[in-house]
Amino acid sequence: MLAIILAFALQSKNVFSQDKSDNLKAKFQVEGKWYGLEEAKLFTEDYNGAPVVGEFLTKLPYIAPLPEGNRVHKVRVDILAQQIEVANGVRYDAWTFGGTVPGPVLHVREGDKVIFTMKNRSDTAVDITKPMKGASPFMEQLALSNMQNPNGVEIPMMHSMDFHSGTVAADDKWRAVPPGMSITFEWIANYPGVYIYHCGVPPVLQQ
Repeated sequence: MLAIILAFALQSKNVFSQDKSDNLKAKFQVEGKWYGLEEAKLFTEDYNGAPVVGEFLTKLPYIAPLPEGNRVHKVRVDILAQQIEVANGVRYDAWTFGGTVPGPVLHVREGDKVIFTMKNRSDTAVDITKPMKGASPFMEQLALSNMQNPNGVEIPMMHSMDFHSGTVAADDKWRAVPPGMSITFEWIANYPGVYIYHCGVPPVLQQ
């Protein structure tokens, strides 16, 4: 089960200049929107602290109020596999963002930059089938790891973070993160609205 939550972006009147000292800007601008952020980084870290870190991450129905002006948000939402109680005495195994279903809400302003970090702290495994042509980059990465098997194979559960509010290269920012590893990437809230985020690696989509 996925923990699908929301990310808000409020409309802003601010427009960034191309001043290289502006730490909010990306590499290029199209019609006032910034694109071309740094490549995502996949790495290992010795971190087992709070799974949700960030001043503007809250749990519904609470929404963090935003001060005026644009800013950089450094946030962390780690993956945890645990049992969730959905009704009295009714529990199920969940792959969660930050340990809850639904996960936290991220509230930012249009034009804000988000520096996101996620560690896959899940050690669960899933059965996957033989990869198919035209699938996501995960399948190509899987082939390189020698985990393919025409009869299916059980592998540790990879995870990803797909922010629908981020206009980025999906094959870079939404890449699969193996258990025990972390990813960090940046995106700018170019468009105001209310958006979901979710894990989108193929084993999740097959369950």
